[in-house]
Order: sequence, then C-alpha cells, then structure tokens
Amino acid sequence: LQKGTMVRSKGRWLEDGAFRAAQIRVSEVEAPDEASVRGKVQAIDKARNTFTVMGVAVQLTPDAYVEVR
Repeated sequence: LQKGTMVRSKGRWLEDGAFRAAQIRVSEVEAPDEASVRGKVQAIDKARNTFTVMGVAVQLTPDAYVEVR
C-alpha cells in the first residue's frame, strides 16, 4: 500500500474504537477524486450543513441526493 492507493475494507469495529479489517481490496486504478463513507452518523452540525461519519465531516449541498432505505 502507498498513499493515494484506492482500497475498500470490510471488517468490524472493536470496543476501543479501532477497526479490524477482515478483507481489504486494493485497486490497481489510480484513486479518483470521488469517495464514499459508510457508518453511523456521529454528529450533526445544522449551522454548517454537515454531518460526521467515521470522523469525516460530510458537507450537504443543495443538490445532494438523499435516499432513505
């Protein structure tokens, strides 16, 4: 692995907050500018129109598509 490599990991969260990967896929293709985050919402900041998932602040734009399943 090296910085900029696109990876996808599956695993589980441990009680201490660490993530234990059971499967890691490494892509040979250069990482695009797009990304995805999946996890529980940790915080919501209505004033900044953001929410936090996995420690990453996600900015909601007026044209963002929100699907509820």
